[in-house]
Amino acid sequence: MTIELQQLAYFTAVATSGSYVLAAERLHVSQPALWRKVKSLQGELGVPLFERSGNRVVLTSAGTLLLAEAQRVLTANERLCEVATDLSQGRTGLVRFGCFPVHIRYLLAPVIGAFLGEHPDIRMEFTGLADSRRAEVARRLYEDLRLGALDLAMAPGPRNDFDGFKAYRADIVAVLPADHPHHGDPEVELGVIRDRPLLTAPLGYFSRVEVERGAAKCGFSPRVLVESSSPLSLLALGRSGVGIPIVARDNIDPSEPDRGSVLVASDGAIHTDVWLHWKPGSLSSAAVMLAEMIRAASLRREEASPRGEKTA
Repeated sequence: MTIELQQLAYFTAVATSGSYVLAAERLHVSQPALWRKVKSLQGELGVPLFERSGNRVVLTSAGTLLLAEAQRVLTANERLCEVATDLSQGRTGLVRFGCFPVHIRYLLAPVIGAFLGEHPDIRMEFTGLADSRRAEVARRLYEDLRLGALDLAMAPGPRNDFDGFKAYRADIVAVLPADHPHHGDPEVELGVIRDRPLLTAPLGYFSRVEVERGAAKCGFSPRVLVESSSPLSLLALGRSGVGIPIVARDNIDPSEPDRGSVLVASDGAIHTDVWLHWKPGSLSSAAVMLAEMIRAASLRREEASPRGEKTA
């Protein structure tokens, strides 16, 4: 048995108007077309749905039972169509977002707040916000994006397997003490930190790998005093005079007067590019709107950057 929504709609119109003529006028169809649809529905069900009462048609007991169910089905279908329209136009839905905690602090928090404020019927789920090993988090974000478990992911890039755009450049900086002769310099050569006590990320992290690599080319091994996966802890120790923090600049609040000096290796400034990625052809309307808001925020930050933080 196959019952069409149109059959139910035509049946309901006749039932609520009590007349094929009025129902046909309401639906803007011919009376014979309406009659054939209702007759085919009765044939599918094998029971009469209407009986004559003078110039009107009234429901049989079977018709009365069917009307209640038909109205529920038609109402549910209307709601389904409304939801589908809202999804296609980005008025509702779910955006699954992966990123690091630093991305929230540095760029995303006000963007996400504005996005959810403008679209209260859209929900967001987040992945990667635990302060854990960055390389492992990045691999998981890429894999989840590839498998379709994430809609958008902010992580180092670019990547040939994803679409996206560069959100910003994260320079690796040394936060030199105020009495250091190079304090306040926009850039410093790696040799400046030679034999100085350093506060760095553990082995395997991008900043540590690149500093170790650059130092080796300069003929020295960094003197690491403290290792921590928490850049904020390294910065706090640096402010207390324990050593020189080596961190990505996006971990330093933009309002801080001293945001460090970019470390320069023999092949140029040490930095990583932070991209917003997505799987080609996969974005919902809601995810597209959020991505465009992030792009706009990235451009505003670039324009406001005093030095060394351009996205290009």
